[in-house]
Amino acid sequence: MYLLSRQALDKYKKTHSSPQDASANLERLVPPEDLKNFTGADFFPLKDTYLTLGDAWTTAQISSLLTSHQHPFDLRFGNDLSFGDLRQGSAILIGAFNNSWTLNMTDNLRFVFESGDSPQMHIQDRVDRSRSWWPKGSQGNVAGDYAIVSRILESKTGGILVIIAGLNHEGTRAAGEFATNPQLIADFVKNSPKDWSKKNLQVVLHTDVVNGIPSLPKVVAVYFW
Repeated sequence: MYLLSRQALDKYKKTHSSPQDASANLERLVPPEDLKNFTGADFFPLKDTYLTLGDAWTTAQISSLLTSHQHPFDLRFGNDLSFGDLRQGSAILIGAFNNSWTLNMTDNLRFVFESGDSPQMHIQDRVDRSRSWWPKGSQGNVAGDYAIVSRILESKTGGILVIIAGLNHEGTRAAGEFATNPQLIADFVKNSPKDWSKKNLQVVLHTDVVNGIPSLPKVVAVYFW
């Protein structure tokens, strides 16, 4: 994420008055048509500062689930995590393209997050290249999203790894709903092998999105090994 520098924002304010309904405590929003008047030097990157709504919702759901089972956990954010930390025990990774650990830990699995030569991020089946799943919508308005829930019993870290991630934050939220909803898990188990709890698994999910709110996710592909 990038923000306008204080110097650039102060310069902008000198030639643009504040809207009458603007709050003094809120940062000014620059209309898109005015952004062309800025240069790259007017912006600075922000790292490990903001969470998407889907990531925050899923984190809250997972934390609540672990707490209800009296399972202690350590919550980490952004770069406050090393490979050595992951080797200390089981881990749950949330988010895909905004979480480099997710991409690094899943790049050898069957269902992966890809952007490749395409300008749009999608989910790709590495075994059957004819199968891929793409988000629906345009200009930032997501109408449908996809996500992957993965459970790896012996991951690259040597321990159990669970990954809950969508192409967009709506997909991540839907994946979090799938992973923490007892009824959805019960329905999933009905169509799973009897020894599914002892297998690695990946589940590709789809959710319809209305006004930024994802519907209950539906399973579109499953792989056990």
